[in-house]
Amino acid sequence: MRAPRRLTGPGRCGKRSGQSMIFEQVLLFAIGVGIFVGLFAAFTVYQSYFSNINLHNQLNEIKDVVTLKIMRLTEKENVTANVIMDIPRRVSDEGYQISLSGTGLTVMSLVSGVSKHSSLYGINETYNLSGTVTSVFGRFIIYKKENKIILS
Repeated sequence: MRAPRRLTGPGRCGKRSGQSMIFEQVLLFAIGVGIFVGLFAAFTVYQSYFSNINLHNQLNEIKDVVTLKIMRLTEKENVTANVIMDIPRRVSDEGYQISLSGTGLTVMSLVSGVSKHSSLYGINETYNLSGTVTSVFGRFIIYKKENKIILS
């Protein structure tokens, strides 16, 4: 008769070698780092996406408010008037520029270059439009004198 086989001992199923324990720990650490990097990338993409949407919405709001003020100034003919407007200094952590020209009103981000335009409903055919301001000061003036509208 043969002696029964031993199932335990070095290199057998009953005990682990030191290399396999280290390999498991390194593999577990690598999986954890991979999950962290993946989540960080996903949240960075979401933050960038929603910041971009926020920038577009805020520039649209500023364009609409300035357009409304200019339209109200043009309602009364033969009147010299001015309006002082307080505006946010930054939108989505970016400065911006407001330009008035013969083509209409343009609000443009200085960092990303995103811009919003309004044709001012054709008043550029009646009035000479000019002027450019930046949001640095948080305030600007819209002048109306005769057939001129100027931003300063």
